[in-house]
Amino acid sequence: MERIGLVQRPSTDLPWRASPCMPLDLNGPVDVPFDPLPSDFTDTPIFSLFEAAVARDPTACALVSDDERVSYDMLRRRALALAQRIDALTPPDAVVAVLLGQSADAVLALLACLAARRIALILNADHPPERNSTILRDAAAAAIVIADSAPLPGSLPADVVRIAPIGAGTPRTCAAWQPPAPAAADAPAIVLSTSGSAGRPKGVVLSQFCMLYRVQRNIAGSHFNRTDRLLPLSALGTVNGCSYVLAILLAGGTLYQRALTSLRDLRAMIRRERITALIGLPRLLDMVVDSNNEDPLTSLRM
Repeated sequence: MERIGLVQRPSTDLPWRASPCMPLDLNGPVDVPFDPLPSDFTDTPIFSLFEAAVARDPTACALVSDDERVSYDMLRRRALALAQRIDALTPPDAVVAVLLGQSADAVLALLACLAARRIALILNADHPPERNSTILRDAAAAAIVIADSAPLPGSLPADVVRIAPIGAGTPRTCAAWQPPAPAAADAPAIVLSTSGSAGRPKGVVLSQFCMLYRVQRNIAGSHFNRTDRLLPLSALGTVNGCSYVLAILLAGGTLYQRALTSLRDLRAMIRRERITALIGLPRLLDMVVDSNNEDPLTSLRM
């Protein structure tokens, strides 16, 4: 399996974006076309770049979950509908927690927070409720986006607003509502948390500027394009998982958020859906892409 990366050649007359992209193991050109982010990407809000991907092909499949396939246009509509709800229930620039697991709703809530100019605090549903409760209180979150049937993570302050995700179907937004003006590029946009292995979990605050540099690196290094299908095995609440989810959406590809119960199910889905990219821990990827397996996963390129 080819491992692709970005190699920059020193130059005083070319911007780094014009540097050739090379496979790290072959030191030669990579014939995988892709569209990098625009030259002013660090000055453009993440949600605006997502809307640009929507405009390129509104009917393309953006997100595949256990229940449905969502087009780029529909994903945008649902994100704006939830953004309007968040905007009505929380003060400007507030922290909004997202506790929806590895689901399509979690990605939708992340986009909605970005559209509403709220700081998205991504929590891991697999972590103990007490841990998530501690993180949520430390961040002084104003609201939490969580499924109607899900219990709240431990004891929360009484003023934390509970917001349900947008369900299936075509959502409605108020025609008079306008998204807030974009925040500054260096303003906080996303908060992730450390593992807490050294004690109390700590928040990792990422600005749009910081996240977009990671996204651009992922797009250029992986050569993501509109034909790619990404299955993230890393949680959305990690820097790697979050940046790759945004990268595939800004590149116009398809993101898969599916519940998988076994390695056999995972391999079967990769073959059935022709997944082109996996993101996860090296040990897990080694288990999935077994060179001794008699049925190789030929669709994967990274």
